[in-house]
Amino acid sequence: HADRTRRACRMTPDDRLKRAHRFVEVLRDNPNAKAVLDKFKLEICDAKESVTGRKLNDGDNANSFRYYDRPNTLETLKAPRKGKNEDALKNSGNALRGDSFNFIPKGCLKPIKLEKWVVLADKSDAQQAQKMARDIYAAATSLGMGDWEPPKWLINQSLSAMLADHQTLVEEISGAQCVVCLLPNSKGKTTSVTQLYNGLKQLLTCEGSQCACVAQCVQSKTLASNKWQTACQKVVQQIVCKVGGAAWGLNVKGRKPLMAIGVDSRKSKDSTIVS
Repeated sequence: HADRTRRACRMTPDDRLKRAHRFVEVLRDNPNAKAVLDKFKLEICDAKESVTGRKLNDGDNANSFRYYDRPNTLETLKAPRKGKNEDALKNSGNALRGDSFNFIPKGCLKPIKLEKWVVLADKSDAQQAQKMARDIYAAATSLGMGDWEPPKWLINQSLSAMLADHQTLVEEISGAQCVVCLLPNSKGKTTSVTQLYNGLKQLLTCEGSQCACVAQCVQSKTLASNKWQTACQKVVQQIVCKVGGAAWGLNVKGRKPLMAIGVDSRKSKDSTIVS
């Protein structure tokens, strides 16, 4: 039954490859995408290599990994490991497999310390925003990020009002490495969560933005759920990746600098599989 469910919920490797090829075609045909590629001198080559499943073989010139490995299934580390967890990994007996040099079970491959970050929230969610920031700070510490500096707080009015006053918000955010925004419960509000999210992303990341900055959004319902502590670590890992760190990686040898593009599948509300 489990295998049947897996096949129903995931695309086959061939289907993933077809979707990836289609994505490349769209990038090549879209004038806006082409302009960005040209601007940064990026090239999509015709040589296509596929990596299937979660394990990479020696023939793929990469080390195998499984993101869901548990420490008690791993062998003692067989090569030096730099970083905060180095001694613990060597001595615990529950360290990395010899072929998984890029995966730290309880840390990040390349941690980043946030020295200036901003917490943005609706005035009515001030207490929840403070809890969110405390939990994010604790998760960052547990993942070996070091002591992040305290955030700057922007919770004095409604989010929609802050986004409407672009210039003031730009001045407040200027120089920040990351903006962490707690999106309010939209119940009873005239501005939807989607509108707030899109407005923030447009302000911070779109072309012509006056204050280009990484943004990480958290929904208030996520913060209130019993899965928040697990989700919080993922939020920190996303922030780390967005500001130039790395949560985990693949050791791909003998290649030019590259970007790995994957196709993500999920179950939609009507239980169909979308990607």
